[in-house]
Amino acid sequence: CPFHQEKSPSFTVTPETNRYYCFGCNANGDCYSILMHLEGLGFGEAVRELGRRVGVKVESRDQTPEERARAKTRATLYDVCAAAEGWFHSNLMTSPEASGARDYLKSRGITEATIRECRLGFAPDSFQAMTSHLHNQGYSEKMMVDAAIARRSDNGRTYSAFRNRLIFPIFDRRKRAIAFGARAMSPEEEKRGKYINSSASPIYNKSATLYGLSWARPDITKKNRVLLVEGYFDVLALYQGGFKEAVATCGTALTERHIQSIRSLSQRFYALFDGDRAGIEAAEKSLPKFIQAEVEALNVSLPDKMDPDDFINKGVLADVCSRIVLKCLWVANRTRPDIV
Repeated sequence: CPFHQEKSPSFTVTPETNRYYCFGCNANGDCYSILMHLEGLGFGEAVRELGRRVGVKVESRDQTPEERARAKTRATLYDVCAAAEGWFHSNLMTSPEASGARDYLKSRGITEATIRECRLGFAPDSFQAMTSHLHNQGYSEKMMVDAAIARRSDNGRTYSAFRNRLIFPIFDRRKRAIAFGARAMSPEEEKRGKYINSSASPIYNKSATLYGLSWARPDITKKNRVLLVEGYFDVLALYQGGFKEAVATCGTALTERHIQSIRSLSQRFYALFDGDRAGIEAAEKSLPKFIQAEVEALNVSLPDKMDPDDFINKGVLADVCSRIVLKCLWVANRTRPDIV
């Protein structure tokens, strides 16, 4: 079965009805629903994708001029974000100015393979370097501002939203760059915030976007679980430790929209928040959202003042069940969690 781990066959397909059913996890549906679950697509997207695979053009009504204009704007913003993501990544890998960022990543245990696979980047300490590069690539200042990678000053001058920062590209389900998270690399920039994130744009809604989901989806469906963590480095540390099903919010509290965006992939969630008071409170605040979404939620309690990044780099997360107390909060279809 593609939806859960098993040692004996349980997945069946009935040719007479063109439907599937798993006797192990009760997953069932047709050719559309299996693609929706495995790849996280909406129904319309699944229909168009299957049509493309078998050479059938899926007809749709003509777009209005307003709809065509919005679609063109969105396509342009995806393009400018992709260009920025490539430039940030190239800087981190090759620029002498990024040596401090490379050393910092090494000190945090992040390997070069992870840097390449997750497309980490670096924004130089310059107001104009990124905007000049993208302008030379044919992108207007308005595009950059609309994509939330640049800002406009009171005197009308456009400047980069990220300077002297380690860059974490944020991708959508189709693996398109749509936004960026950025960590300060100097005390001066840290005064603006240790982490800053792209503001909302026509292609980015932080209340419905999860960092890491673009590469976590296959493991989420395979293992039938989602590890919800609080930070970018938590996701990367778990990724390197073999827990590729980890995702994080992008500088916001967990919302119902976050849960709804991935409940089609799995209905088993593990809240793996920091072991300090703030992490405990974040876990408690998330419970009503899990209840509302009718999913199974488990809170994994880390030792005091430890986060998943700390924990896995000490080499003990794989042995988590014997090292920490698991508070199993079974909330699906219940009015209150039961503490086991």
